[in-house]
Amino acid sequence: MSSVAVYVQDSLSSLWSTRANSRNIALDGLRGVAILLVVASHVSAARIPAGGMVGVTLFFTLSGYLITGLLIREQSGTGNVAFRDFYIRRALRLLPAILFLLALTPLILWAVRDPSLSPEIIPASLITLFYLSNFFRAAGDHLVVYGHTWSLSVEEQFYILWPAIFILIIIRRVPPRAQFWTVASLAVLFAAWRASSTFTMPFERAYFALDTNAFGLLAGAALALKPPGLSKRVAAWLSVLSVLALVAISIYPLEVESSDYYAFLIYAGPVAATFALMAITGARHASMPLGSPPLIFFGRLSYGLYLWHEVILFTSPGGHPITEFARVAAAAAAVVIAAISWVLVERPALLLKKRFERVRPETAISDIR
Repeated sequence: MSSVAVYVQDSLSSLWSTRANSRNIALDGLRGVAILLVVASHVSAARIPAGGMVGVTLFFTLSGYLITGLLIREQSGTGNVAFRDFYIRRALRLLPAILFLLALTPLILWAVRDPSLSPEIIPASLITLFYLSNFFRAAGDHLVVYGHTWSLSVEEQFYILWPAIFILIIIRRVPPRAQFWTVASLAVLFAAWRASSTFTMPFERAYFALDTNAFGLLAGAALALKPPGLSKRVAAWLSVLSVLALVAISIYPLEVESSDYYAFLIYAGPVAATFALMAITGARHASMPLGSPPLIFFGRLSYGLYLWHEVILFTSPGGHPITEFARVAAAAAAVVIAAISWVLVERPALLLKKRFERVRPETAISDIR
């Protein structure tokens, strides 16, 4: 077997592997839940109205937890945080897949004769590349087929701001015992800001901005500072109940942009944070159903699948939107393209990224969105 074939086989098998090693596979499963909620919401339109919101907030909570955990381990292991290496690692994780998306999407739109392929695709691509999508979505711009990248912009802006804030204010100026309560208090304050914004600001401003989504990221950061000490058995059962709760809350019938919908936005963060908490405390060997191979597969593929699914779903071949059962086929096609992205661009970049890791991540999931 050629080296290329061996690499492809190894890359694909890595998407399914349940070998824990130093990796907390419950976190992979949690990401799988998040991406499935997002995709199911977009495929089914109004049938799962809150799935996208809950899934994205869950991603925010996970990102806050994992990024803060990496900063804590590097600070404690080396005495400081190398910002250059940190941002190189972020670039190697995030940029290859998004460049792959931006390069292929115009070709796909051209091949299917989609009228979305207009001069607007160029500025929309640049806005996406420089992680400014949330600002334009908050202003009412749909960014052609890249509108879903607003959440990536929120996370990237958090990655730019949080390390410096964390090191200068939390680590160096706040006593260790107060670190958790400081960040948790910030999360509560930003949750209150989100709550007020849903009633005082336009829908787009409240939904897409960094400041109104910071509560989820900060909730995850607080969990990284003080993970709770539940037993594995209790945590495993709570993770099962949390899966059911997330599904139930995602399918609860809501009228978009109604007062109920605005109010519901307030609760997605705490639910997502609670579920992340259960997965984290469930550990590696008590993480069912989070440790199941299908959830692990979708969790490890989640970044590419998030990038591609909405582009494919909202493509309009010949000017005709994809509807009904064709949307399921489109989602399946997005899974295939995401797997290709994983093999060709994401995994090679992840292997290169290891050269810039100063300490070994405890959970081995620095390759997050």
